[in-house]
Amino acid sequence: MTPKELNTEADYQDFVVDTLDPPALICWTRETCPYCAASKPVVEKFSERFPKIRIGYVDTDLNEKLATRKRISSVPTFTVIWDGQQRGRLVGRPTLKELADFVDEALGR
Repeated sequence: MTPKELNTEADYQDFVVDTLDPPALICWTRETCPYCAASKPVVEKFSERFPKIRIGYVDTDLNEKLATRKRISSVPTFTVIWDGQQRGRLVGRPTLKELADFVDEALGR
């Protein structure tokens, strides 16, 4: 699936409410973060290889309150949401293999 920009808290809520199937990978980023920019091609490749995982980007500068409530203190941070619950968290700039392994582990595969 094509990654979706989640520009408001309502966008985020709508995106994660129905996360039973398929699960969602949330990419917490910041526009001015070079590591976030470097992670984007990895996420794009991930979306091509795993089209059943929904992917959303949340800019922490635009969504400070949401990021604070979700305890996002560093970017990039990746969270897996499935069945309404956060199933995993990865901080930093992963390789494609690291991102795939993280998602698989978070989903119990």
